[in-house]
Amino acid sequence: MDPDMIPCCCQWLRPHSRCPDDNNDHIAVNLEDLSLPADLRLFSDVNANSTYYIGLKPYLQLATIRFRTWLKHHGLPPTLEQPFRHFLMQEWKQHLNFVDHQPRLTFHAVQRLLRWLPYDCVLHHGDHEQHRVTVFCPVLYFQGALNTYGMILLSLKNSSSQKLWHNK
Repeated sequence: MDPDMIPCCCQWLRPHSRCPDDNNDHIAVNLEDLSLPADLRLFSDVNANSTYYIGLKPYLQLATIRFRTWLKHHGLPPTLEQPFRHFLMQEWKQHLNFVDHQPRLTFHAVQRLLRWLPYDCVLHHGDHEQHRVTVFCPVLYFQGALNTYGMILLSLKNSSSQKLWHNK
């Protein structure tokens, strides 16, 4: 692929970013650093790990197993398990109340976000920030991939094993 043929969305990203950028390089902006319209503000504090909660039964099983381990480690009596489970049930009610009243990500909200963002941008996580959603200029994203995997791709292209992949 010719890097000069990749579209650039930096002219759109710069005015929508709340982080000043004085250079003309290609950029990436964390989703939380964009000036989002009112109907998309729920994305300002979202991350790729914040919207999934396991159900009550698996949660109780995991928490109880870990609590038993903690009790044993500290030499505490196993009779404390029942009050702990009662405490978890009380907290679970508060958790459900929070989840019910907190704006949630929906398919339609994500579709609105994608319509608002430039068509050719890339949504991915930042380097060493696997939970932070970042909007990349496609040119910057491609350059990063090429810098990271370029030598591997070139060696695969020149190797005889590449022929095996194409003959499937």
